[in-house]
Amino acid sequence: TSPSVIPSYIPSDVQSVISSGEPSNVPSTLPSSLPSTLSSITPSDVSSGIPSNGPSDIPSDASGDHPSALPSAIPSDLSSSIPSTSPSVIPSNIESGTPSNIPSDLPSNKSSDVPSLIPSIVPSSGPSDVLSLLPSDMPSDASSDHPSALPSTASSPNPEVVNLGTAGNFAILSKSGVTTTGLTSVTGDMGTSPIAGTALTGFGLVADSSNTFSTSNLVTGNIYAADYGSDTPAMLTVAVLDMQAAYVDAAGRPSPDHTELGAGSIEGLTLERGIYKWSTNVGFTDSVTFHGSPTDVWIMQTSGSLIVDSGARMILTGGAKAENIFWQIAGQTTLGTTSHVEGVFLCQTSITFQTGSSMNGAALAQTAVTIDSATIVKKSVCDADVGCEES
Repeated sequence: TSPSVIPSYIPSDVQSVISSGEPSNVPSTLPSSLPSTLSSITPSDVSSGIPSNGPSDIPSDASGDHPSALPSAIPSDLSSSIPSTSPSVIPSNIESGTPSNIPSDLPSNKSSDVPSLIPSIVPSSGPSDVLSLLPSDMPSDASSDHPSALPSTASSPNPEVVNLGTAGNFAILSKSGVTTTGLTSVTGDMGTSPIAGTALTGFGLVADSSNTFSTSNLVTGNIYAADYGSDTPAMLTVAVLDMQAAYVDAAGRPSPDHTELGAGSIEGLTLERGIYKWSTNVGFTDSVTFHGSPTDVWIMQTSGSLIVDSGARMILTGGAKAENIFWQIAGQTTLGTTSHVEGVFLCQTSITFQTGSSMNGAALAQTAVTIDSATIVKKSVCDADVGCEES
């Protein structure tokens, strides 16, 4: 209801609105310059607060009877006197549903059901798009709902080295002999047991006067066989047992980090430290890279054979060392012509070096080793208690 006494500071045209409910100065004809959508608004439209031909997307709470939409400039005693129904003249900021004095920097905790406050950068296509906006260095526990979409900072744990024991003394160690043709070069000791020295062929052996070892122009180191004198047979027996134990150790390492990688084809891959396991043959045609620090360790477990194509190469980067790459091979190992490999090769059967092939590491075979004009450089480490060193 209208107040009985209207304060004198209220403008006369507003006083007339309050006392009569209708303004005295509303023009009967709207100017022609107004937009057509406004010119066509009828009194009923105005009183209802929502023109019948107005925009369709007016918010549901924009009707003119909301006290919260009143201009802050109207005194509180006057505001309380305005009837609950909309007057025939509505200030523009009430009619639009958006008061002009609402600050633009509303707090971020505004009710989430206000659509206009949803940031425009949030995509509508789903959670995966939202996760793509997360920074790359966000910790892995930042979103438990979508762990698979978050970056992983954990690398494979570094395996313990395989203990070679006294087998680490040898560049080549076999149980069934070593045969070579052509201009082979071996840097490091070579041995065979339990077979006799007659199974060491092609080397032009020269027995030492002590009869405990022999030498060859093709070998920079000593050559041992089970039928040599003094303590040589016992030493070789221990070395062969250590070789077999190292094979079992490597084969039995649990929880591989990678299984059946490339279905056995590792061509072109860069392998970081860890345990790799295959139930098939493993091979590559051109190159494979081992990338890691000088202390990183690789254990390669395969139930099949290792086949390195002619001219293919193993490459070490980042400081990786051949002595820390352990190949456990249940089948045969075949190194194609002019190929190059890195690591300690623990082979349950034979190792074959084709013409011009090379190895940095060690060839430890439980049957025979066959060499054709190949180069083998020992890069292996014994158990610390034994005291042998890398050549």
